[in-house]
Amino acid sequence: MIRGAEALGARLERMKERLYRGAEETVAEAAQAVCAEAAARAPVETGRLRSSIHASAEGLTAAVRCDCPYGTAVELGTSRQSARPFMQPAADTERAELARRAAGKCGE
Repeated sequence: MIRGAEALGARLERMKERLYRGAEETVAEAAQAVCAEAAARAPVETGRLRSSIHASAEGLTAAVRCDCPYGTAVELGTSRQSARPFMQPAADTERAELARRAAGKCGE
């Protein structure tokens, strides 16, 4: 048996748990950042569209949703209305920050 193998195994397990928790936190933070950015970019007439944008995260999966019935029409446009994107630009902005966030959590 290799001397110190058990201690090394335990240390690696703790590192794995810390990295996973950091990744979970990063995903949740990124979802909240996209949500805030999308709300800031959403066109406002009544405030309904802006207030319908929500983020959720569980584990390494996150979603940012717009529950407003006309959110898709605003984002993508229609035959009568040009697109006024707010969700995709918000996601694009955060995508650029995601690596920085992850590195900060993982200590790299």
